[in-house]
Amino acid sequence: VVSGQAVLMGQSGDDWSGATVTISDTAQSDVTDASGNFTIADVTAGIHSSINAEAPGYLSAACISPTLTAPETTLETVTLLSGDINGDELVDVADATVVGASFGATGPGLPADINRDDIVDILDIILVSINYGEVGPQEWNCLAE
Repeated sequence: VVSGQAVLMGQSGDDWSGATVTISDTAQSDVTDASGNFTIADVTAGIHSSINAEAPGYLSAACISPTLTAPETTLETVTLLSGDINGDELVDVADATVVGASFGATGPGLPADINRDDIVDILDIILVSINYGEVGPQEWNCLAE
């Protein structure tokens, strides 16, 4: 069993649901609950190529070559950086443009509504601007040293 937590930076109400954590060489995955927790069962112990965490509107994170132990491995918490609306692993002017073009839009599921408060507003612009220039995948040191 592999478990841990993925935090989605800037989410309203600290709802960290919806991030997908995948063990890349097995394609085993789980989606985080509202607390950001995930659990992947029946994972083979040993070295794996990577464990990846991703969510819409965020830069992904990768833990490279983790050694997982039986019966359970608890991973270090990862915080995904907000602002990658177009999913190109770069927070840049293209992402800011999407927020600007959608500014004032309301309703659920808007791609530019990074904090999922059902309105594209200044808070979403801030979530792009604080990570402007960041590139993914982020390095995730998922195992305690």
